[in-house]
Amino acid sequence: MKRLISAMMALCLLFACLETLAQAAETYPFTGYVTMDKVYFRSGPSTQSASYGQLSRGTSVRVTGEKGGFYAVTYQSRSGYILKSLVTRNFIPPVGDGTAYICKDKVYFRKTASPDSASFCQLDQGTKVTVTGETGNYYAVKYGKDAGYIRKDCISFTKDMTAAAANPAPAANGRRTGYISQPNVYFRKTPSANGEYWGQLALGTQVTVTGESGNYYSVTYNGKNGYIRKDCLSFTKVTPAAAAPTAYARRTGYISQPNVYFRKTPSANGEYWGQLALGTQVTVTGETGNYYNVTYGGKNGYIRKDCLSFVKVTAAAAPTMTAFARRTGYICQPDVNFRQSPSPESGAHCQLPLGTQVTVTGEIGNYYCVTWGGLNGYIRKDCISFAKVTPGAPTATAFITRTGYISQPNVYFRKTPSAGDYWTQLALGTQVTVTGETGNYYIVIWGGLNGFIRKDCISFAQVTPAVVTPTPTQYVARDGYICKDSVNFRQMPSPESAAHCQLAMGTKVTVIGETEDYYKVTWGGLTGYIRKDCLSFAKVTPGPVVTATPKPTATPYGIQDGYISQDNVYFRKTPSAGDYWMQLPLGTKVTVTGQNGNYYSVTYSGLNGYIRKDCLSFTKVTPRPTQSPAPAPTEYGPRIAYVSQVNVYFRKAASTDSDYYCQLALGTQVTVIGETGRFYQVQYDGKIGFIMQNCLSFTKVTPKPTQSPTPVPTEYAPKTGYISQESVYFRKEASQESDYYAQLAQGTQVTVVGETGNFYKVYYSGYTGYIRKDCLSFNPVTPKASVTTPPPATTYVTENLDWFSKGKGLFASGDTIQVKDCKTGYVWTCRVMYGSNHLDVEPLTAADTAAMISAYGGNITYVRRPVLVKYNGHVYAGSIYGVPHGDQTIIDNNFDGQFCIHFTGSKTHGTDRVDPDHQAAIQEAMNYTW
Repeated sequence: MKRLISAMMALCLLFACLETLAQAAETYPFTGYVTMDKVYFRSGPSTQSASYGQLSRGTSVRVTGEKGGFYAVTYQSRSGYILKSLVTRNFIPPVGDGTAYICKDKVYFRKTASPDSASFCQLDQGTKVTVTGETGNYYAVKYGKDAGYIRKDCISFTKDMTAAAANPAPAANGRRTGYISQPNVYFRKTPSANGEYWGQLALGTQVTVTGESGNYYSVTYNGKNGYIRKDCLSFTKVTPAAAAPTAYARRTGYISQPNVYFRKTPSANGEYWGQLALGTQVTVTGETGNYYNVTYGGKNGYIRKDCLSFVKVTAAAAPTMTAFARRTGYICQPDVNFRQSPSPESGAHCQLPLGTQVTVTGEIGNYYCVTWGGLNGYIRKDCISFAKVTPGAPTATAFITRTGYISQPNVYFRKTPSAGDYWTQLALGTQVTVTGETGNYYIVIWGGLNGFIRKDCISFAQVTPAVVTPTPTQYVARDGYICKDSVNFRQMPSPESAAHCQLAMGTKVTVIGETEDYYKVTWGGLTGYIRKDCLSFAKVTPGPVVTATPKPTATPYGIQDGYISQDNVYFRKTPSAGDYWMQLPLGTKVTVTGQNGNYYSVTYSGLNGYIRKDCLSFTKVTPRPTQSPAPAPTEYGPRIAYVSQVNVYFRKAASTDSDYYCQLALGTQVTVIGETGRFYQVQYDGKIGFIMQNCLSFTKVTPKPTQSPTPVPTEYAPKTGYISQESVYFRKEASQESDYYAQLAQGTQVTVVGETGNFYKVYYSGYTGYIRKDCLSFNPVTPKASVTTPPPATTYVTENLDWFSKGKGLFASGDTIQVKDCKTGYVWTCRVMYGSNHLDVEPLTAADTAAMISAYGGNITYVRRPVLVKYNGHVYAGSIYGVPHGDQTIIDNNFDGQFCIHFTGSKTHGTDRVDPDHQAAIQEAMNYTW
């Protein structure tokens, strides 16, 4: 009996030891794999927690810990939880037993997971292999007797997914239609899981695929260009399983919170028609999940149930802001939304981590009014504490300063411990100083800057970056020529690498070696890489775009001190108008080490870069007194004012470059509480912001009476009509204020199908619209000779327009002008927005944008181009800077913003200086005629 008891005790002890060993073996973090399809990725460690979406079998996640029966995991930069029983450490292929197929031709079967590794051989498309694991961008595979690595984008787990199937033949324009194949997929700005993103796209969303980059497709959606992971996109139409709405008798409902999204789909990730104000009356027709189906303003959509009441809500009952003395508060919950307005439906500036210090200035309803990082916004009251909150992560004093090394290529060195703004990207192997940690980030110092690096991107063992070298067949330097338009001249032989610049077709370079897919070349004093298919050793005739070749000159002097001589000067990474490290204020001291064309090469804060010569002085410059962060407005007693122009921007800061809350209609009443520079500081709809002084009046402004919805036209049998006046507007609505499709010439034939008020309803060139009755005749009209016979080319003399003496008051907002590119002859029409230091315009239609892009050779760049501007019977020499930026008023022209036209003596907005490159282009334009 004693032996039996002893044996049982020994067995229990053994089990206890095994359990202890098992627990000890559970070290974090590690890479785990989802073991089944449709596994919920939840926001908390509970089956009752909200789901971010479902993950498919074989999806890899980063396991950082555990809680209850759940693993804490990170997937696509989002933290959440998955049941432990559904995650394993062992690699699981997405489908089947790991059998896979080569989906591209001549794929390298490498000995290590590196593009620089030696290879066993090259495998043909369709070759069968067995996938046994993964590392970075490579799968570990077995083929024959050998075990090695193959790039993930060269592997398919479907037998018939050859290269042709994985990449269907593009249409004539090179574009293909794709569909989001998983719920809530990130639409990223860069082809990287660490990058920022535009938003999340719902299952079944249709996008346009324009190319690919590594594991990502480059796509266009809703006017934006970005990237979608390949495994999240299908070229077969995907229909999401929609929740069936429950319909019932119509009821009247009222919006019960401020600024509620009226969505097109019952989803927080969907598009929306607009935002509805507190108290707005809608018609409820049914419900779908957490949303009511509603009708408002002739549109059908969805409102969240907690944002709608069936008891009448009076807009005046909206909570008003109670201001009090500024207090310091601390975020007391993780990842709290810093909202733009006091509503759970409001967009967020960003998310603030636990412990973030903010300034509380008042309260409104369930929200505190706060300022943080120069932004004004709102935080829910239960997410702020007035006692200091220490985040759960160790502080910087938790360990002694250590040296770390970047362990992945192109890692973001961020300004905050979140996927927000960043200083720069650091290369593999870069040495940094680690001073602490916070959450999933290390606190680091690099180049004199303090910031944050994700923990999985730092190693405390030295990392030697892979050195790209030419193939053993090194050869004597030879001339090559760019054979495609706008080719990236990259810093490294990789599609993920940053580019020095883009080179135009026909540009001559010197080829000094090669790697697998790239030639190593020198151009303009720079060494980099060009894709082999973009370079020819036979001379190529360049296209119409002429690209200057800056040649660096030798350093004519020793190292010396220089001083920034203008406000907010770009400290650039290359001697061109490309990417930049930061902006330097007036008077900043830098170290000048040489020169390169129009740029000085300088060192500042441990970084090497370039400053334009006209922005730097070798005599000490005294900076103007700095104002933090913007000029303090002069405050005075509240005054009532009225918006005196149409669609005026109500901005968040006193700058035309600032973001804005909304546009205010003519006659809108606001309260002026101060002024700063050219702006009044105003209160409107519970918000404090800024409006330009020339857009406000202290005398009441009565807006033009708005027309009720266009009356139903009287329809009748189609009949032929003729335009009876010159250049008549063919409008989209029966209103003198309506936008228009085009201007029709005298004598143009149209089909009249009805009438409404003072307008005929007409059909012309595939469009239905409206023509004023007094501009149309039912008898044939012979156009005047001036309409059909263009004036001879010698009619126009190219004039040199001095901007500040004659040009600034010449153009009126809303005028149309014609722009002709001197180099190519392309002509397009623009609408004038405004003009202060120069003229700001936007292409009138999508066709005009296409003509402008064609003038740039298919890719708009920062290059200044000489143009002619035709306006009111005159032709003026000008220069354009084509990259879209700033505000826009035309939303259907495929141009995301405005562009600048410079004339003689005009200045830039940012630096308030005359741009010599624009002036040179203007002088060149003087040699051309219309």
